[in-house]
Amino acid sequence: MYPETDHPTIMITKELLKNIKLPELIVEKALRFEKDYDLTPEIARIIAKEKPELFENFVRKHKNIQPIIIAQTLVLTTKDLKSRLNLVSERLTEKNFEEVFSLLNKNIISKDSIPLILEDILRIKTFNIEKYKIVDDSEIRNYIQGLIQKNKGISLNALMGLIMNYLWDQLFVQE
Repeated sequence: MYPETDHPTIMITKELLKNIKLPELIVEKALRFEKDYDLTPEIARIIAKEKPELFENFVRKHKNIQPIIIAQTLVLTTKDLKSRLNLVSERLTEKNFEEVFSLLNKNIISKDSIPLILEDILRIKTFNIEKYKIVDDSEIRNYIQGLIQKNKGISLNALMGLIMNYLWDQLFVQE
C-alpha cells in the first residue's frame, strides 16, 4: 500500500492514543444508571439502550423528581399506553415529556397523574391542567370543617359520605 500523498502524515504517538476518549458502552452506561440513579437493572438497560441522553437531560433539569419516576415514565408508562390502550406512544415528543416533568417538578401535579396526562395528549393532543392539579390540603381541611359546622346533628357515617363525595369530585372526576 502506498502512503497518502494529498494529506500530511500524522504520527500516532502514545500521547495521542492516551487522549482518545472512547464512548461509554451500553452495558457500562446501564451499570452507571443503576448505581447513580438507583434504577432496576431492567429499566437501566432499556434507558441506556433507547433514551440515555433524554433521560439524563430530564434528571439534570428536574431535580425534585426521583430519577426512577422519569425512567419509568419514559419506559414503562409509554409501553403501557401502547399495549393496554392501543395508543401510539411513539407520538409523544420530548416537549410533551418536558411539560409533564416540569409540572411534576413544581409539585403542580402528582406522579400518579402522568399516565392520564400522556393518555390525554395522545387521544386529544392536549390536556387540561385543572383536571390534574394537586388539591391543596388546606382547601380540603376548610371544606370538612365547614361541613361539620353545618351538619352538627348528622351521623358520622353520613358525614363521611358527604366528605367522600366531595373528595371524589375534587380528586377523581375527569370532566
